[in-house]
This record gives sequence, C-alpha cells and structure tokens, in this order.
Amino acid sequence: MVDFLTISDSDKKLNLARALVGREQEIHSYDINIGNYEAMLLGLPTGEWPNLIASYKNTPIELVPEDLHQSVTDYQFRDRLKALLATEKLERSKSVRIYEAIRTQIPSGELSGLVSQVLAEQQK
Repeated sequence: MVDFLTISDSDKKLNLARALVGREQEIHSYDINIGNYEAMLLGLPTGEWPNLIASYKNTPIELVPEDLHQSVTDYQFRDRLKALLATEKLERSKSVRIYEAIRTQIPSGELSGLVSQVLAEQQK
C-alpha cells in the first residue's frame, strides 16, 4: 500500500465507507434489474424456437413476414432478456465480491458510525 502524505487513516476509512455505500446501491440496482428480467421472462415463450419461425432467429424484424412478427419478436426478446439476465447476475456477483472486500477493510466497531456519516453527507 502507498503511504499517503495527505490522506489520513480516518480519510481512508471514510472513503472505504463511501465505497461500501455505493456498492450497496449498485448491488440493489442489480437486484431490481434481475427481478424485472425474471418477471418479464414469465410472460414470454419458453423452450426451443418453433420450427415455423426458427429460421428467423437472427433475422431483422423488417425481413420477417408480417404475420410472424409477434412470434419472432417474442422469442428474440426472450433470448435477449436471458442474455441480459446472465450478464446482470455476473456483474452483481463481481460487485458483491468487491463489497465484501471493502467491508473487511473497515473495522467492525467503526462500520456503523462511518456509514451513518456517509449517509449524513448524502443528505446534504
């Protein structure tokens, strides 16, 4: 670690607490997105693409026959949501690991007070 001349141990702890609060907000945002994606997927088709539309899987909608638009867009949207859900879960997992690493650097006896200080700063 660098021995800073202008950043005190108190500053370091407060900066860690700020980062911790920010990570909590970030993880919470991921949780909201994951819940939304999962809820949206409940209203979309499951299983493999039906044979009738399977050849349109990667086709721009303007090239799909109009009578198949809804089915194709439902499956395309479902596939996109599945990819977004996987990415969101991966990013959330990384954020949780960082959150846990930050939390280990803040003395447990000081955590509550530092977080309260950060929250008070945010209210200003």
